[in-house]
Amino acid sequence: MSLIFKRFKKQEPVVPISQLGLQTDVHTHIVPSIDDGSNSTVLSLQMIEGLHQFGFQKIIATPHVMSGYFNNTTSSIQHHFNVLAEQCASKVNLEVAAEYYMDYEFAQLIEQKSVLTFGEKYVLFEFSFNNEPHKLQETIFALQINGYTPVLAHPERYMYYFKDFSPLEKLHERGVLFQLNLLSLIGFYSDSVCKQAQSLVNAGLCDFLGSDAHNMQHVEALKNGTIPQSVFDKLMQLNILNNNI
Repeated sequence: MSLIFKRFKKQEPVVPISQLGLQTDVHTHIVPSIDDGSNSTVLSLQMIEGLHQFGFQKIIATPHVMSGYFNNTTSSIQHHFNVLAEQCASKVNLEVAAEYYMDYEFAQLIEQKSVLTFGEKYVLFEFSFNNEPHKLQETIFALQINGYTPVLAHPERYMYYFKDFSPLEKLHERGVLFQLNLLSLIGFYSDSVCKQAQSLVNAGLCDFLGSDAHNMQHVEALKNGTIPQSVFDKLMQLNILNNNI
């Protein structure tokens, strides 16, 4: 009986994720050859066109800044971005910020007030997927007292919060905004990440959505991606900020 029931169990309707009507992508890796994203201008232009076809009218480039791995600076990011923007014939509006890894150099940049931001002085940052971060509260406090609004990138991907995301709820209560990955919601990474992303949405813990696109595989997955109707409905009820920047 259980097998028969499973076979004929009604499936929840799905909705193309493009129907969310997002106008701005706040998290991309389209600046060529400076991080683990696009490795050429040709690829960058293809990604920009694909994201535009998805529906984005503005794309914010957010290259990684991570000591010892992606030693990008504000000036180097701006230079490489300007070179790309000059070659982009698309009607999409391009802007630049960064995705900062929470480390010692990030703390220094905050003190110097030399971080790249988007919108209302939003700062996109991340930390280790595998190990809980140290000095997180101090970093948040430093960002806020220096006039920035911290935006945590892909909170659904930090595996130590899978069983209990109450620490994330506390961060959100402290004024940290959350940027979920669209790729997470469509199940691109794993079932566990997808489940966590949907749980955060259902809990109202989602302020921004971003592609986090690194390549054309990511872009094509978005263009073909769907989400459950219930998740779509919940997202439409939330105050997602993408279209306000």
